[in-house]
Amino acid sequence: MQASEKGLIIKWPTRTFSITSEPDLLEQILRNYLENAIRYTEEGTITVACKLIVGTVVISVRDTCIL
Repeated sequence: MQASEKGLIIKWPTRTFSITSEPDLLEQILRNYLENAIRYTEEGTITVACKLIVGTVVISVRDTCIL
């Protein structure tokens, strides 16, 4: 909701992966990354991406860094 209030676009992954993780911890980490991206980006796009690298799922959160 905070992102839409600022006019930011959030792009989510279209691919899904099955991982073994502590769900609450993973949610907290992703929430923190997204909140920081929203807080420090005034306009543009935030992209959440997942990719498989040598048997490991890598999750990234990128923003346009426009303040």
